[in-house]
This record gives sequence, C-alpha cells and structure tokens, in this order.
Amino acid sequence: MVTSPLYLLLLPVPLLFLYRNRKKRRDRLSRTALTLYVASYVLLVLALSGFGIIRDRSRDYTVFLVDVSDSVSTAARESAAQIINRRLDEMNPDDLAGIVLFGDSGMIERNLQTNLSRMTWESRVSGRATNIEAALYEAIGMFPAKGKRSIVLFSDGLENIGYSRNAAVRAASAGIRIYTVPLYSEIPESEVYIQDFIVPGKIASHQVHDYTLIIGSTVQTGARVTFFRDGSYMGEERINLYSGLNTFTYSSRIGDAGIHEYKALIEPDRDTYIENNIMTVPVTVSGDPKIMIVSEKGSPYFKKALAVQNIEAEIFKPGEIPGTAGRLLEYESIIFYNVPSGAVSIETMELIRDFVKNKGGGFIMIGGDKSFGAGGYYDTPIEEILPVDMDVTSSLQIPSLTMIMVIDRSGSMKSAVERGINKLDVAKEAVMEAIEILNPFYHVGIIAFDTDFYFAVPMIEAKELDTIRDQLMLVESQGGTDLYPAMEAAYNELHSSDSAVRHMIILSDGLSEEGEFEKLSRTIGDEGITVSTVAVGMDSDRELMENIALWGGGRTYYSADIRDVPRIFASESFIVSRAHIVEETFLPGQMVQHSITEGIDEPFPALEGFVLTYPKSGAMHILTSDENHPLLSAWNYGLGRTVSWSSDFSGRWAGRLVAWDRFPRFAAQMVRWVERPFREQNLNFTFSGTGNHRSMIIDAKDRESRYINKLDLEAIITSPDGSEQLITLDQNGPGLYEGSFEIPVEGTSLITVYDGENRIDPEITGISIPYSSEFRPMKEDFTLLIELAETTGGTMINVNNPDFSLIDAEDISSTKDMKELLVLAALLLFLVNIFIRLLPGRRKITNVSIEPEDLNELRLKIDKAKEESLYRRRKDRFWFG
Repeated sequence: MVTSPLYLLLLPVPLLFLYRNRKKRRDRLSRTALTLYVASYVLLVLALSGFGIIRDRSRDYTVFLVDVSDSVSTAARESAAQIINRRLDEMNPDDLAGIVLFGDSGMIERNLQTNLSRMTWESRVSGRATNIEAALYEAIGMFPAKGKRSIVLFSDGLENIGYSRNAAVRAASAGIRIYTVPLYSEIPESEVYIQDFIVPGKIASHQVHDYTLIIGSTVQTGARVTFFRDGSYMGEERINLYSGLNTFTYSSRIGDAGIHEYKALIEPDRDTYIENNIMTVPVTVSGDPKIMIVSEKGSPYFKKALAVQNIEAEIFKPGEIPGTAGRLLEYESIIFYNVPSGAVSIETMELIRDFVKNKGGGFIMIGGDKSFGAGGYYDTPIEEILPVDMDVTSSLQIPSLTMIMVIDRSGSMKSAVERGINKLDVAKEAVMEAIEILNPFYHVGIIAFDTDFYFAVPMIEAKELDTIRDQLMLVESQGGTDLYPAMEAAYNELHSSDSAVRHMIILSDGLSEEGEFEKLSRTIGDEGITVSTVAVGMDSDRELMENIALWGGGRTYYSADIRDVPRIFASESFIVSRAHIVEETFLPGQMVQHSITEGIDEPFPALEGFVLTYPKSGAMHILTSDENHPLLSAWNYGLGRTVSWSSDFSGRWAGRLVAWDRFPRFAAQMVRWVERPFREQNLNFTFSGTGNHRSMIIDAKDRESRYINKLDLEAIITSPDGSEQLITLDQNGPGLYEGSFEIPVEGTSLITVYDGENRIDPEITGISIPYSSEFRPMKEDFTLLIELAETTGGTMINVNNPDFSLIDAEDISSTKDMKELLVLAALLLFLVNIFIRLLPGRRKITNVSIEPEDLNELRLKIDKAKEESLYRRRKDRFWFG
C-alpha cells in the first residue's frame, strides 16, 4: 500500500538512462556499481511514496447516539431506529457496534459488541433535557485506543444542558469522527406555554410594582391564569389567547422583607403539554429586619426585653419554621429558645446552617432543660454552627444506667425504605447507634413486639456489641401491634433494677391495641423511671405516644421518615447517659470585652443553673460559670454569626437576670450583634443564558452611585436540591463583575454574593430555572450538528437518504510503515557502492604507444589523448562514482 502514489512516476528514470547507454561496454565492477545505484534510487522513490505492508484489515467501531429527549418526536425516533438497523445489516460480522440513549444524561444501551442486529430501547433516560455533551463522553469512553472509530449522532440539536463542543474537541484529539443525522422536533398542533414571567429583581417593602406574564400559543383558545405568592393564592383571571405571544400585566405590593416567589399557572382549553404551564420567579424585597424566636411555650421575658429596645420579634413553634431558604431570608436572625432537637427535623437544621453559613444570617441558642446537649443537639447541624461543643466528657456520665428499648416489629415495619432495606432494618441500626454511645458497663435490653412480645436481647452490658447485634439481626417483621404487654414487661424489668437511671424508649409506626397506658405510665414515672417515645409515619398514634412520654416524664419524638430514627435514638441515648445540667447558684465571670456586653459596667446577677457545654477553638467566650464553663459565647460561622447562652431567660435559672434593669440592653445587643450589618450599597444583578447554563453580571455602586472597583467577589449558588457551588466573579469593566454557572435542577436557586475583603456586605438574590426547554416549541438546531461533525472530520448525513459511504471509505487498516526501512536500505547500498570504489585495482592503466614523428604532432596527440581520458573519467565518475 502507498499513500503518495504520484512519486512512483519517478521509477522509469533509471531505465531511460540505461537505454541511452546500452551500447557502452563496461567491466564487472562498473555493472555492479550501476546496479547498486539503481536499487538505491528505487528504494528512495518507494520511501517517498509512503510504501507500507498491509498486515490486516482494521475492525470498525461504531457507537450510535440516539436523542430520546421530549422534544424529539416518536416518528423521528422510529426513523432513527430504521436507519440504525439498516446500518447494522451492512456492517461486517467482525465489526463492533454500540448504542447510547440520551436525554438529560447519557446511558449505555448496548456496549460495543459484534453481531448487534437491532436497535433496542431498554434503558430509562429522563427526556426533560438534552445533554449531547454527556452522550458524547459516554461514547468516547466506550472506544478502544486505536482503530476506526465513529460516532453516529441522531438528534434535533436542541442542547440545553452541557456544552457538546468541548466533547467534540476531545473526540477529534482522539481521532474519533462524529457523523450527525438530524431528527425533527415535535411541535404539537395545539400548544400553550408560558414564554416568560417578568418581575422586578429588587423592590422596597410595600412598593407597588408590576409583574408581566408572556404566554405563547400555537392556536386561538381560552385559558384561566392563576397567581400565587410564596405558595398562597393571590387571584385568577379568565383570558383569551391568540396564536403567537400574548402579554398580560398586573400590579401588586409585598410588605415583608426577604426573597419571595411569584408563581403563575395557566390552564388552557386546548393544550398538549402541561409541564410548560407553570413558572416561578423570585423577587428580593428590602425592608426592616425581622427576628424569629422559636419556642414551644413562648418567651415572655425575652420578647418583652427586645420590645423595650424597639426590636420586634415573631414567635414560631418548632413545627412552624419555614421550610424553604427563601422564606428564612425574610428574617435577619433565628433564635432557639429552649427547643428540643426532636421537635426540629434534620432538613430544617440544614436550612438554618445554610442560612447562617451561606446567607449571612444570625443564630442564637438560648439554654434550658431542653437545649444544647440536654436537648439532643449533639452531632447535629445546629451544634456545628454554634461556638460551643456539646460532647459532655465521660467523667460527667451518670454512675449506672439501665435502658430497655421496646421496638415495634409488626407487619408494617416490613415496608421498604429503599432498595433492600425496610423499616425494621433502620430501627435495628438505630438501636445499635444508641448502644454504641453508652458507657460499656451500662445495661441494656431489647423487647420486640407485635401482638405478642419477647426479649430479643435479654439484659446485657453495652460492651457486648457483637452479641447484641447477632441477636438483634434475628428479629423479623410480622403480626399486628399491641404495645401494652411489651411496655409492662419492660417496666417489670426496670422495676427490679437498682441503677441510678432507669429509662425506656418505645418505637412504633402504627396504632396499638387498647390498654391502661395512662395508669402504667404514671406508675412508671412515680418510681423514677422515665419513658421516651418515638412515633414514626403518618399512621402512628402520635397522641398516645406523646401522652405516654408526658405521663412517664420523658421526651417524645415524631418523624414522618423512619430514616430519622437512628439520629433520634442516638440523641436520646446521649441525653439519658450524661449529666448535662448544672443547677447551683453562681456569679457569671466576664472573660473578654465584647460588643454584646458593651455599656454594661456592673456585674451580671447570680444565676441558678446552666447546660454544660465546652468551648470551641476560635470562638469568643465572653461570660463563663464559676468553673469556667461557657455561658455566653460568640463567633463568626461562614458569612454569618452565632451566639450561645447556656443558661435560660426564665425564672428557673435566670430570675434575677430577667428582672435586672440592664437585661433589655443585654438582650438587644446580643440580637443586633448576629444581624447582618447594613451598608448603603447598590448591587444590580443581570442574568442571561439558556437551559441550565447561566451568566451573571453585577453592577456594583455605592450610595453616591460611584463604581466600586477591585472587589474580590465570590458567589455561593444554592440549588433547589440543596447542592452548592462556589464561583469567582471577574471584573470586566468599571464596577462590572461577571461569572457563569450551571444549575442542575429546575426551580429557584439562591445566590449569595460577598467580598473576600469584606468591603461590601453579602447580598442575596434569586434566579429561577423554569420548566425544561424541551417543552417549549422550538425549531431544530442543525447548525450545532454540522459544527460537531466538521470539528472531528465527519459530516452530516441526510436522514431521508442516509449514505454511509463516507464512513466506509475511511480506511484505517493495520499497516506496517516501511519508510524508515527503505531509507535505511538505500543508505546501506550507497555505502557498499562507496566501499567498492575504494577497492585497489579497480581500474587498469593502459599504456599508449605513439609512433615517433615530429615533436609538435606528438604533443598534439598526447594533449588530445589526455583530454579524451579526462573526459571519460569525469563522465564515469558522475554516473558511477
């Protein structure tokens, strides 16, 4: 095989020379030299022509990428399948083919294999987006390092996630060619969709503002449009729609500061997709700061003290805490006033952590018998953000403890939580986590009950973890639910124990048979035995479980999700096994000066108790107990601030404090220290982009409208699914900063922008990714398909008359390149020729006799002979060396 055949036209040149000198007589050495010259010449010409030896034909590797996103019509997918099937029939038996289906991600349907005969559709891929980049990377990863490798991409080109051009460059660098086959989008005959929902990005509290809804329609029809704000109904209207874009404008005002959400819903008379009939957009409202106090029973002394200092606070019960980050941003700070951890879900704690860390909010925990470690906050997101630790040392553990766990094993506990794991499995995990926290010499027992009961693990020391685990694993789910006999058996066992602390934990997910629960629970409580209960799921008897804990002097927990139970059990075990509360009279001692205590120039009144905590490194421990345990601590956490006060603000421990005339100032300065600082600045946000890719431009000015330059701006983007990403914004002009990011899911994402050098205060805004653009009527983007193909040396194939000849024409057979060997052989022959020339006796000198004549004639003959001899020698040396 040759790669440059035109060079072969030089081969006849030696033949022309030999023909012209065919009559000349030469000796043996001259003939040998001539042969070597001709051979060297031929070898060099073959090297120039790219001569190589074909070893074997290369195998073809082809991966078919098929777009199954919602914008591709069923007919287009069937057409792609027919083309693929036809191509598979044409391929040689030893060629390999694979299939990748893609929508919002790529999934391998069939790996590279021989004898793939038909297109299949077994993989389940979400069609809510088109991610060509992910599909290309999947295909690139399937190929071997060498060989003829081709990607055949079937798509409408409407990419809305990822950047496929990057993947095309990667394919080109690897020698993989992309061939594209255009598929046509499905545009329904009757389709109504929200094109855009426009609201001001930032408004003042109570400012009247417009919001505009732009609705697209392919037909003339009627519809009802309904508006919501923060999930609450605002109003509705009957409207008429015409083919094309229809614009509707309304007015409203918002009183509460924070980030709010407008939502529009349209219900057309004629429509195909409902996914594009709803859109949510955020709006930032500036106004007076608000304070949230979370308390089970209110906080009269604290709230009154704040009111004296003109700080208004709203009281929430634990279950009323807003469940979205946007709603929390209505408040400058959140205060937990003696709230047990069992009343607050882990999800809410994580929201509060994000509120402080990434949104710059403030958080204060006020002590009491249900707060800090005594409230079960050890190893939770709340403990993470506070300036104190709650892991009470082993020296403060109680001297002896007996605990019995009463676990529901009824048939409902067989329900699956996730693949391969049911409710009972999670309950077993919770039991083990609770036991692992205990002192090894404490005693534990486990009763499993349905309509009957038995000791799944008889009383045993907590250090026997392997034995406990082995016996617990034998418990299986069956039967109904009858708690009373099991509870009575647990009481009888605890009654006979002489431990300093005797405790019972009950877990159930259903309704129990009737029993004398109140009488038994009160009897248990009267004997100094405590009972805590955990109700799981919507079908559980929450009222009964709450009453049992109330009558038995313990704590009650509820969770809709069984997966919260391990945390609850661990928290309960931690609470009962340690002495968290110190109740004695002491005078607080001030360790450092701080703005929270600024202007308070007299000693704090005596307190009667507090919850034990331990200082964290880096925190400011302002007031301490007489034994130097933290009482008032503060620190910065992320972009926000938190404070811990380990005593209470009630008559139990702080009667003298709340009656003190300096208490209002102390309470107000504590709250104001954790609030976001306020500076007059003006950051205007502008967003652009399509799909899930967005660019953000910030115009930064001060209160006098002067540009703020040289900021070290970063932004934290918190997506609706809770994931976070950090981006850096680069300055591209006076006061202009720009950055880009990807938002993985639809919905409203919150963006916190801050300056690393703290020259401006953190500012928060929101951006909404509406429904997938798969549900917006759009024409195909074949330009992208052409670009992907051309980047890799491929081409676009006509879907109506697919011609794969270009792929077949590409020959990457396995060949041995002979160029170096041919040049080396030619050089070797040339050296042999030189060696022959240098051999002695290569030529014999012939004496010429001349008849004596006159001297002049003789000289003329000699000169002529010399000239002829010299000419012959020069000629021979030119051709033969």
